[in-house]
Amino acid sequence: MDKAFNLLHPDFQAYATKEKFAQVLTTMNSPTYPRAIIATDYEPILGQEVMNIYIRGESDTETFYYRIPMKGSVNQGYKPVGIFRSDTPYPKSDLRRPL
Repeated sequence: MDKAFNLLHPDFQAYATKEKFAQVLTTMNSPTYPRAIIATDYEPILGQEVMNIYIRGESDTETFYYRIPMKGSVNQGYKPVGIFRSDTPYPKSDLRRPL
């Protein structure tokens, strides 16, 4: 959990403690969690230094969908500023592109 927290954007680290981050991830992935994940799409957010990364996770019985907002730029690199999970796919947009 320490390694994951250290990869987060400083804005997110200022917002949430390591303990809160661990609690959110544990709760989000209980009682089931994906055994495998694959990044499927990205979506730039116009007018902001943010993009969404979409990930599909699969367990033996379920499929999960994650959206990870990333803050940064091509020159500086991007770091996560959150993570969201859904039981259904996130809606498509005109800006969303496959990876």
